Amino acid sequence: MSWANLQNATLNDADMREVDLVGADMREAKLIGKKTNLEGANLSGADLQGAELYHTILIKAVLSWADLSNAKLERVNLREANLYHAILEETSLYITKLENANLEGVNLKDAVLEVIDLRGVKLSGVNLQDAKVSKNLLTYKMPTYVKD
Repeated sequence: MSWANLQNATLNDADMREVDLVGADMREAKLIGKKTNLEGANLSGADLQGAELYHTILIKAVLSWADLSNAKLERVNLREANLYHAILEETSLYITKLENANLEGVNLKDAVLEVIDLRGVKLSGVNLQDAKVSKNLLTYKMPTYVKD
């Protein structure tokens, strides 16, 4: 499914583990539901501008060079994900698990980060210009409804 056109797609409760979505156009896509599983998926270079991800599982997913500008991520599990040089400008991340993820070179300019688990995260070269950060992101206990 590399370079697939999934613009405005609704992928609620979709099981897309290990799927190849390299360069996919997923602008304004909706990936919602506790069964929406993209564990190990490759979304390198994918365009997810304005996408909505709620309760989505992206454990060990590859999102390097992906564009998630203006996206909404709530209760998303990105544990051990690779977001190397991803664009998250003006993105809203709320109750999101990023434990042991690679955020090297990520652009979080004007992003909103609230109740984020950043334990073990690689943060070198991250752009946090004008980002709004709340809660103690390194020690705050994640709510139990953000599952491993």
